[in-house]
Amino acid sequence: MKTLLLIALLFSFNSEANKISNIIVTQTTGQVINLTTNIPSFATVKYSSNCSNLNLIATDVKRSTSHRIVINGLKFGTKYCYRIIAKDINGKSVATKKEFFITKKFIK
Repeated sequence: MKTLLLIALLFSFNSEANKISNIIVTQTTGQVINLTTNIPSFATVKYSSNCSNLNLIATDVKRSTSHRIVINGLKFGTKYCYRIIAKDINGKSVATKKEFFITKKFIK
């Protein structure tokens, strides 16, 4: 009976829903997206200049509650749509709605 209890404890799931908050988008030589999740998660940003097809991906490779995702190689003066997806260790995911940012124009 003790073995079954230990196995049940090892495989119990966190019933708290994951949330994405404190999203800050800043621009340097690329786009930097900082965000917070309330449960340690892997965070991914899907993005594209075509808002109907978010086919580019940038990921924070560590499981954490504080995330910093850098997107490089963007075109100057371009609107990009993005969606943030956070996935916890149990495979539950939560996503933001589509948002957008516009990269700075090139100044000579």
